[in-house]
Amino acid sequence: MSDREALYKAVLGPKNQAYYLRHFARFDAAGKAGLSWNWAAATFTFIWFLYRRMWPAALAYIVLANVLSAIFAVLFGEMGNLLALIAQVVLPGMFANALYHRHCNKRIAAAEAGNDLQGQLTELSKNGGTSRSAAIAITALFGIAILGMLAAIAIPEYQDYTNRAKLAEAAKLGRQAVESVEAYRQQHQQLPVALAEAGFAAKLPPFVYGVEIDHQAIVVTIRQGGGFPDGGSLTWTSSVDAAGKAGWTCTGRRIAETILPAECR
Repeated sequence: MSDREALYKAVLGPKNQAYYLRHFARFDAAGKAGLSWNWAAATFTFIWFLYRRMWPAALAYIVLANVLSAIFAVLFGEMGNLLALIAQVVLPGMFANALYHRHCNKRIAAAEAGNDLQGQLTELSKNGGTSRSAAIAITALFGIAILGMLAAIAIPEYQDYTNRAKLAEAAKLGRQAVESVEAYRQQHQQLPVALAEAGFAAKLPPFVYGVEIDHQAIVVTIRQGGGFPDGGSLTWTSSVDAAGKAGWTCTGRRIAETILPAECR
């Protein structure tokens, strides 16, 4: 093993050492660092820079990624974000090994000053290699961000689910009131003035403010707060078709259509 390879091994550390030695040998033989592909750097660029102790490169990546996004947005409009994302993956993947080769050679050059080979190897082994703690910290933050995004999706979905269940229960009350009123009309040939007159009596859930009849409409009012910050209502309106048949039509007010019962959309 040559002295140069020993120095590379010391600064690289044991993680994926053979991979980087292969590329570094090719770069040294060519006299310059060329293009190659690094999946880890392409996929987890910022974390990869920190893991390989390339602190300035990690900071530069964050700055340049944001600048690139802004430029692409101006140049390409709506397609800019997609093109910037592709560039933020492809460019690090292509140039990461070259940047790492340059980084390692700078460390080797610094270690060579005033040290014999053994001293250089000791210094490089101490200050080179990978930073596991940084990778763990960033991965943890990345995981928290993912959980946050999942929560941002799941919580509204769960709230919609519970609100749909509440509205289904409110709609059930409305249908019960319609049945009572319709039975009263069949018997008396007119609508009642109040629901109690039609025999409707039901215990209201906490999210329902009231159920009442207003002329030819039965209104179920939803309380404000909780999943219904603006309250809202479900209204069954009486109508008679051309054949003289009476019916009821439900509509929703100040309630998102996505959570309304199907009969009230």
